[in-house]
Amino acid sequence: MFDKKPALILSNDGIETEDSGFQSWKDVTEEEVYVPFRNDYLFYKYPGGSRNMLLSGVLFMNKLDTSPKRIAHLLYVYRNRYLQNKDAREGPKTED
Repeated sequence: MFDKKPALILSNDGIETEDSGFQSWKDVTEEEVYVPFRNDYLFYKYPGGSRNMLLSGVLFMNKLDTSPKRIAHLLYVYRNRYLQNKDAREGPKTED
């Protein structure tokens, strides 16, 4: 039987994986897709832990239908959307 739950969800609000659950962008740091040897990984830190998720490579049966390059692009897009929305909610910064 196939598990229909997504292995990875990226959104304007944060990152969600099966293992670490939902993590808000405000709590996520050092997110990146990297390629040691011939495998692609998603890495990020969050309060209380970190996630190092194998995305593709010679040792992996891909459960994702999105390429690591696309995931790296989406990390950039969603992180920046979060930052723009955060700035809009907080309003302009004033100097005293």
